[in-house]
Amino acid sequence: ARRGLSLIPDYEGFKFILFNSLLHKTGDLKLAMDESGLKIKDVPIVYYYNRQYPKLIEYIGKEIPIVTDQLSYSKAHSNVTNQWLYEPHTYKLALIYYLSGNTSLSKIYADSTIEHLKEKIKEDPNDDRFYATSGKCYAFIGNDKEAIALGKKAIDLKPVKVDAWQGIIKEQDLMEIYIFTGNYDLALDKIEYLISVPSWLSKG
Repeated sequence: ARRGLSLIPDYEGFKFILFNSLLHKTGDLKLAMDESGLKIKDVPIVYYYNRQYPKLIEYIGKEIPIVTDQLSYSKAHSNVTNQWLYEPHTYKLALIYYLSGNTSLSKIYADSTIEHLKEKIKEDPNDDRFYATSGKCYAFIGNDKEAIALGKKAIDLKPVKVDAWQGIIKEQDLMEIYIFTGNYDLALDKIEYLISVPSWLSKG
């Protein structure tokens, strides 16, 4: 990435590679920011690492108004979807409010996401992403048994031995569910596993 930046100093792609590489290697957010030359506006994930939850909510609000009653249901649940994750904006808000300690708002958004995902599961009962996100939302509302069951269901649908590329994310989803439900020993076991194999989790 540094070699690339020496050739094309303005190419943001190399800056992001440098930022992520340093962060995963060292866990030092300041070092990653300084060395990459990126600003917080370029990498809003910094708000997450710094626990600046109001800033995260403000950032999400720029993409979609938090007050959704004036929007169509589908637009209110617009999502960032890729081959690993299905995370409606309502889920992101449920997560941020959960992390910030606002359990009442977290439960409201989690309930909304659960209802949305029930419909998605009816459309495609074999999509592991729907179960993983549902599991996290059940953890937010305090239904630990259902949360863990859904996390395990996602792994059953996309096991690592069948798909190491996508399946490892399901293992990380279950790790997060264990954390959200207070099962820290199980979460630590999963963390040890995730850093022993190619995954998105790093020691840094």
